[in-house]
Amino acid sequence: MKYLNFIALVVFFLSCQPNANEESGTSDINSMDVAQLKALLNEKKSQVQGMEAEIDSINKRLEDLGQSMGTRKEVQVTVLPIKNETFKHYISIQGSLQADDVIAINSEVNGRVVEFNIEEGDYIKQGDLVAVLDMESLNKQMAEIEKSYELAKDVFERQKRLWDQEIGSEVQYLQAKNEKERLEKSIETLEYQKSQGNVYAPVSGIVDEIYVHLGEIASPGAPIANILDVRRLIAKADVPENYLGSVQTGDVVDVYYPSLDFESSGRVVLIGNKIDAANRTFKVEVVVPRSNKNLKPNLLTEIKINDKTEEDVVVIPINVIQQEINGKEYVMIADTTASPPVARKAYIERGDSSSDEVVVESGLTPGMKMIHIGSRTVGNGDPIKIIDQAALPDNENTTDR
Repeated sequence: MKYLNFIALVVFFLSCQPNANEESGTSDINSMDVAQLKALLNEKKSQVQGMEAEIDSINKRLEDLGQSMGTRKEVQVTVLPIKNETFKHYISIQGSLQADDVIAINSEVNGRVVEFNIEEGDYIKQGDLVAVLDMESLNKQMAEIEKSYELAKDVFERQKRLWDQEIGSEVQYLQAKNEKERLEKSIETLEYQKSQGNVYAPVSGIVDEIYVHLGEIASPGAPIANILDVRRLIAKADVPENYLGSVQTGDVVDVYYPSLDFESSGRVVLIGNKIDAANRTFKVEVVVPRSNKNLKPNLLTEIKINDKTEEDVVVIPINVIQQEINGKEYVMIADTTASPPVARKAYIERGDSSSDEVVVESGLTPGMKMIHIGSRTVGNGDPIKIIDQAALPDNENTTDR
């Protein structure tokens, strides 16, 4: 009851204070210069700080007298133990995913494409049939040579029988043998050329660009298409030169793919040998595994590079930090020396921070217990009940309570 009377007294006191606009008038503020406005602002902030300190002192005295506990209900909270750990700060550099190599699909013979089995963007495996060429001219050549070979073979066999009987000249025998063997080699060559009418993929990868289409002529040495070898993918980025000392060849870094909301790790395999004079950056290449089937060349990436590491520091989640009207930052800690435990403000000075963590340079020491879930629903001196996070409903497992 005394606590409620005190609250009513404070409200009455505040309501009786003269309003700045009523006392001086809005025109007085509008007529002030910069120095006067700053002085007035500092005066008002000082009054607020004095009032907060006085309220905290009154609350503390009421707790000591055991007056407030009977009128305030315990708030369920979870706590995190404060301890020293390693803090790592990362920079995120935008880049893109590239294939490790580009391989050309070539035909070794001339021929018109009569069958074509790929399209740009297709993923093909090594040994897949890419195209079939028209080998009609080779078939005709083969038929002619086979006819000549039949005759040459017959002549050779006759000459051999005569030679075995020591009839005829050795020159005739050798000429017949040579003609037969020459035609056999010609047939072997034509058979090999015919086999090249089927064009197969030399490696597995993604079809990047097609140069010859169905019905067109393929020529020896001219590529039919290009394959991106995606057995190894490379994340490439241009890194600002002021981070030159933060990344080394062999470092393991994280690579994030925003469009897939997917992250994997990779190893730095190349650091550029020069700084680009136009944008003051150097090139970095990171080999990443094909750990997701949707990873494709030219996919947007973010390479995360550890540019700063601090050992043995207090690190807390950034979303538990609160701020008073005067700008002072604090977190709520659990004072377990009281019975029951109560929440206390702990004013802090922050250091380096990342997207979700911050280093606390002063105000917290290892061994303290920081209120995590429920930190925004308790005030200084409020009684609390510490529970395990697993005991909270799923929709309450958040620090925004």
